[in-house]
Amino acid sequence: MVKIQAESFPNLTNFVTENNSDAEGGSVIRLSEDSGTATRTFDLPTGNYEVRLGYFDETDGNSTIDITIGDTELPTLNLNNPPPGAGDTANADSFVNQQISSTVFIDNGDLITINGTSDGGELTRIDFIEFNALDDPSADIFWRNSETGDNLAWIMDGTNLGQSNPIQSEPADSPWEMRGAGDFDDDAQKDILWRNTDTGDVGFWLMEGFEFKSGASSTQVSDLNWEIRGTGDFDSDGEEDILWRNTETGENAVWLMNGTELDQGVFITRQSDGENLVVPEDGLWQMEGAGDLDNDGDADILWRNTQTQDIYYWRMDGTEYVESVLIGSAPISGEWEIRGTMDIDDNGFDDVLLRNGTTGQNEIWLMNETGLQQAVATESLGDDWQSYV
Repeated sequence: MVKIQAESFPNLTNFVTENNSDAEGGSVIRLSEDSGTATRTFDLPTGNYEVRLGYFDETDGNSTIDITIGDTELPTLNLNNPPPGAGDTANADSFVNQQISSTVFIDNGDLITINGTSDGGELTRIDFIEFNALDDPSADIFWRNSETGDNLAWIMDGTNLGQSNPIQSEPADSPWEMRGAGDFDDDAQKDILWRNTDTGDVGFWLMEGFEFKSGASSTQVSDLNWEIRGTGDFDSDGEEDILWRNTETGENAVWLMNGTELDQGVFITRQSDGENLVVPEDGLWQMEGAGDLDNDGDADILWRNTQTQDIYYWRMDGTEYVESVLIGSAPISGEWEIRGTMDIDDNGFDDVLLRNGTTGQNEIWLMNETGLQQAVATESLGDDWQSYV
């Protein structure tokens, strides 16, 4: 944790230093006009940081603070919620230490800019800005632009986009297609799963946040009728497994993985009779992903009825089908499709990411023990991008 005292900002415009015995450094900066700016260079190591601000929120006005670091604009802070016991004096009763951003990537040398506006008798008194270094966060959603070959990684802040960064590109005319994501090397960082549409080879980009760390490959599947349809831990061993569907025979299978190596390939069977569970490839039902939808520790399988738009999941016990569970109906306007699952709200139930390929809209279905809890719109991205989680 590093606190930078506001009075140490070398460039003050319409801010002045004011003594305050309740401030951490014995003084604050405050506005001398209706608005002002304070700037300084970020001189800590490049990385991801939580950003907090220490300030005084009095009862005699509703001033605002806007902070920009490099090219990143942090959420506006409205000083309109004084602590209990606060009055119209900047003292210990009105002091607040507030999180401004849970994670932001900052380069050494970025400019920190604080813009303040006063209101009534509240003169935007700032004590310090605080930076808490974070471990490299894992990417949550990967994106590929098949027209340009560009790739992106998103880190989410709940259902909102927290951070978007370009990652290593892959030529647009490459036979390698991004097919999914998951932690395949047990480093708490999500990696990218690829399939070569010429040879059937399976490959991995092992990632560290936004950075490509190394490549790996697994067993070749030369029969291109077998398609990767999702990732998830089917056997509850802590390893990310790979879900397959044969678009000719209707067979379904799971690769039980040991890191990036295939441990065992298993057909999906019906628990009641042990029979291989085949779903005809007639266009009525589409397998659209995998994830732990019932919080029992192993992955389930998402299906969509293309006529009714109803979304079901197969509740699984390992690689055995137990029953079908209705979740809800997909939005019917535009070309909505399921792009995968991840636990956005950390409640143990994987949530469902949907994307409209026509408009670029994205939506998250938040799941709980009763099923679909809430559908939430999130950041949009152009229709030439496709997402993988």
